[in-house]
Amino acid sequence: MDTRNDRANRKYNNLFRLENELYHDIAVKMGLSDSAFGILYWLDDLGCLQRDVCVASGLTKQTVNSSVHKLERTGFVELRVEQGRGTHLHLTEAGRALVEERVRPVAEAETAAVAALAG
Repeated sequence: MDTRNDRANRKYNNLFRLENELYHDIAVKMGLSDSAFGILYWLDDLGCLQRDVCVASGLTKQTVNSSVHKLERTGFVELRVEQGRGTHLHLTEAGRALVEERVRPVAEAETAAVAALAG
């Protein structure tokens, strides 16, 4: 086995695990499930079809569907069938406020961290 590649793979997997833990902790502190946080994160960026959120987030269709319906019941997301096929997701006023207050700061922190690494 190539020890160098093995070490690199272990480091990558550890970073991936730590990242997942970090986002889980963030979601819990916001009172959201991991999937709800991810959906709001991607929906703010995409503002699009439910299937696009699945692709962007890596979440399964079933997970996204369940979480979207919970977000709809809590008044953060609105589902609309618009021109063409698929379910369009839209943030409600309460959803936009939640994203502005809690989700965007996370995205901005990511951008700052990447800039610091690149700089």
